[in-house]
Amino acid sequence: MSSRKIWEGPSAYDGKPIMAVVSEGSSNRKTGNVDTLWILPAGVDPNTAVKTGEDAAICGDCPHRREHGALGDCYVLPFQAPLGIWRAVKRRET
Repeated sequence: MSSRKIWEGPSAYDGKPIMAVVSEGSSNRKTGNVDTLWILPAGVDPNTAVKTGEDAAICGDCPHRREHGALGDCYVLPFQAPLGIWRAVKRRET
């Protein structure tokens, strides 16, 4: 799977830096082979963002948001795919 950053700029929620990343192709049996758009924090990894509250730049005031690392009812697991995609983009930037 190939991922590339297509945009970076300020969050509409709080002005902190975020980025849009496209992952080409998928092995997900439920969705099939589709491209995925990820909206991720640009300055800190997604897992840390959840723990520190910086995920507000992405999630805003969503009622399903995980509050500072506590388990919420959001189905997105920041330490899985979002973290891997974020790391892949950051590796290419260095």
